[in-house]
Amino acid sequence: MKKILLAVAVTGMSLGAVNAFAVSPYVTLGGGVGVLGDGEVSFNDAASRDTSVNYEEGWVVRAAIGAALNKNFRLEVEGFYNNNDADKINVRDRFVAEADLSGIEVAGGMFNAYYDINFGSPFVPFIGGGVGIAKVDADVRNIDTSLDETVWAWNIGGGLAYAINKNVSLEVSYRYLATEDIEFDRLTLTYEDNQFLGGVRFTF
Repeated sequence: MKKILLAVAVTGMSLGAVNAFAVSPYVTLGGGVGVLGDGEVSFNDAASRDTSVNYEEGWVVRAAIGAALNKNFRLEVEGFYNNNDADKINVRDRFVAEADLSGIEVAGGMFNAYYDINFGSPFVPFIGGGVGIAKVDADVRNIDTSLDETVWAWNIGGGLAYAINKNVSLEVSYRYLATEDIEFDRLTLTYEDNQFLGGVRFTF
């Protein structure tokens, strides 16, 4: 009898451990608005210092494949594409040129980690961030310079998910996405994007 009880106890503990670390794969599709900060532009020559590019609001699309390791932790691999049109160029805080400027396109991939603050409610706040790479394509004709460079990128943010059922959740979020300085010939450009996102998550 003791052996039977011991076997039942061990089995129960094993099943509990499996359930505690049960992996739930998911797919997230989403997009939203990207508000770029001024892109600081610098050259090697002193005459071009304090130059920046202002951008119009743009759009973001993203897709991710991930897995919930338990009720709190998620890991995912994401692909994204951001597009913003340029608005004007400033030199030393003076207005220089208006909208006949090309925009900036960024496509890349991220490895993200999230922490879900799960209270047992359908509403689940989350925070997270990630690192990856981004390919930046830009063409600022007024300063006769084009960019096509692949750089390191990172993001941090948070949001709120609402579980419609155990398989489908809606989410809204904010994240800050930035890259290392983008260098091309004599030109260095900064990229910092404030993204306001919505999406749907399908859990399997």
